[in-house]
Amino acid sequence: MLSTTGGNSALRNPLLWNYGWDLYRSGDNEGALARWRDAGADRFTNPSWLPPTLALALWSLDRRDEAVQWYAAAVRTEPGRWGNPANLPALLQEWRDEERAVLAEVAAAWRAAPPSWP
Repeated sequence: MLSTTGGNSALRNPLLWNYGWDLYRSGDNEGALARWRDAGADRFTNPSWLPPTLALALWSLDRRDEAVQWYAAAVRTEPGRWGNPANLPALLQEWRDEERAVLAEVAAAWRAAPPSWP
């Protein structure tokens, strides 16, 4: 399906997003990260899902510093949403419990040592 959508197709980013989740849930964290980066690369959108989702993938790939930096970007962008890890279940209702638990680990690492900005 991706091969039949043009680079400007309205379907491309949702397909990449869902494909990324399929890859992540099948254990292909690197593939998921690539698809999510592709989906978030559209310069005409500002996907609020990008920072926490990339943080999830990066943490799962043991790229902890990068994951914390992406989580920090989510907090800087929307502090009322991401600043309190207790919000994760409400914010990520479609995520599985184990996925929210991974992001909670990222949030805990961010709380323990938030990266400086910029």
